[in-house]
Amino acid sequence: MCMLSLVNMFFIRSVSFMYMELYVGLLIFAAYVAFDTQMIIARAEQGDNDYIMHAQSLFVDFIQLFVRLLVILNDKESKKRRRERDE
Repeated sequence: MCMLSLVNMFFIRSVSFMYMELYVGLLIFAAYVAFDTQMIIARAEQGDNDYIMHAQSLFVDFIQLFVRLLVILNDKESKKRRRERDE
C-alpha cells in the first residue's frame, strides 16, 4: 500500500488510482480485523492471555479503517459543498 501511494504521488498522479487505493485499503484492513480477531481467539485458546498485545493489534487495524473512512467521508462532503456552491 505504501509503495502504491508513493508511485501515485510521484509518477502517476491519478485521482482514480488514489480512490482505488483508498477503497482497496479499506477492504484489506477490514479483512485484517477479521484475521486478527481469529488469531486472538486461537492464541487465547492456547493460553496466550497477553490482552495488551491483542488490543494493540486490533487498535492499529481500527485506526487504519477509521482514517480511510474519514478520507472517504471528507471527500464526499467536499464534493457536496462544491456542488452546492456552484448552483
